[in-house]
Amino acid sequence: MKKHLVLELLQIIPDGKVISYKTLSLIFNLHPREIANILKNNNQQDIYPCYKVVNSDWSVWGYNLWVKEKIKRLADEGIYLRDGKVPRENFWRPELFNFFVWFPLDFKNQEKFESATRKLDAHIPPEAATIQLKSPHVTLRFFGKMSIQRFHTIIDKTIKNFKLNQHLTDTFEEIWDFEGRVWFWQPPKTNFDQREKIYQLYHKAIDYRPEQRPYYPHLTALRAKEEFQQYKDTALEIMKNYSFEINTQRLTFYAALDNIYQVPLIEVELS
Repeated sequence: MKKHLVLELLQIIPDGKVISYKTLSLIFNLHPREIANILKNNNQQDIYPCYKVVNSDWSVWGYNLWVKEKIKRLADEGIYLRDGKVPRENFWRPELFNFFVWFPLDFKNQEKFESATRKLDAHIPPEAATIQLKSPHVTLRFFGKMSIQRFHTIIDKTIKNFKLNQHLTDTFEEIWDFEGRVWFWQPPKTNFDQREKIYQLYHKAIDYRPEQRPYYPHLTALRAKEEFQQYKDTALEIMKNYSFEINTQRLTFYAALDNIYQVPLIEVELS
């Protein structure tokens, strides 16, 4: 499960930058040798640029197309070695922040969500609303800024807690908005009490202060702008034809890397 996430992160390394095996191992909570093994077995080097991963002392070796080819590919990108090492100005040590946990949708719900958002997108102009066409999910918890080590501790505690507690299945069918700016589906309010009890257990289990406001799980459909009011009835008419049965059997843990948001770091199957 982690292999594809490691490879996909290589695609967002900025031009003219390299990253170290050690930095990748910290991000994904893997031993550097595991990172090296994933890259060793990468047979799509033109898609996943593993030549941009170097040693923690910024020396260059360990490329499955041979070191000379690695040096050539780095040079093609404007990265030239000095005394056999990558210069400091080419280091990429991304700052991680905006850590959060969400439940991704399964294939059936993903298709349904895409159908709903395509219809919304076809009937509501971009100057009136931003439609949530990508990354449909139900957010469990947003953590903001913390150390990567702290985040991995929370990941471990989250997995243990959810494996000990009963998984939830909710029907997201009621339409609500937050201050008229964000429109979403959420479960009936009758389900909130039980869910909030479970989430309070979650916050206690991860030893982290819960949100001050009550947590209401929701599936965002659109973010409204000032011109949205004249399209509101159309949006509601489309949204009311959809409902989603969401089972919390799988968690994805995300962070922002520098100015790149919603980068998946860990995926966990809870069943």
